[in-house]
Amino acid sequence: MKKYLIILATLLTILSCNDDFLERPPLDTLTNENFWQSEAHLVSAANALYTAMNGKDLLNMFESMGETAPWAITTAYRTIGGGNYSTDISQINNIWVRAYYNIGRCNYFLNNYKRAVTVSENIRERYAAEAYFFRAYDYWILTTLFGDVPYITEELNVYSPDVYRGRDPKQTIINNIAADLENTYLNLPAFIAPASAQFGRISQGAALT
Repeated sequence: MKKYLIILATLLTILSCNDDFLERPPLDTLTNENFWQSEAHLVSAANALYTAMNGKDLLNMFESMGETAPWAITTAYRTIGGGNYSTDISQINNIWVRAYYNIGRCNYFLNNYKRAVTVSENIRERYAAEAYFFRAYDYWILTTLFGDVPYITEELNVYSPDVYRGRDPKQTIINNIAADLENTYLNLPAFIAPASAQFGRISQGAALT
């Protein structure tokens, strides 16, 4: 009996000195702690970035600003195109918020993808190049519509100084995103065959464009 009491006392002493076991991430749920382990994780995170693509909606938006576009679903963009608008038009705020939401996703990816140490560097950098593309794409939209905007390249929280920063010059942003694409486009596939499993993903041609 005495032996068991000693063992119990020893265990209690050990557990009282180290409670790290209480803070372990769950093993049956994906979290930031157990994500970024495999190529499948990288692909999944990169896939989420593709929601940034506006497709025909972007063309419709610019076209509907013209006076010859009465077919537009909403007259807001025609009002913007005519210069008769105020900042309470929701379309203006939506473009800004959506772009920075997507940029935040890209920054999150770029700050974490190298944690997938079991994945080859070529594969890691291929998907990082996609993130650089989408970040550049959203900054292109922002600078095209707003000119100078805040240039954010890190993950933000409420304590981040960049939350309160002013706007950066448009030309500085253009230079930075152009440099990002020039430095990473070779990590993308040179060509993606139509109807292939990879069709629709970003290629070198898209980044160069």
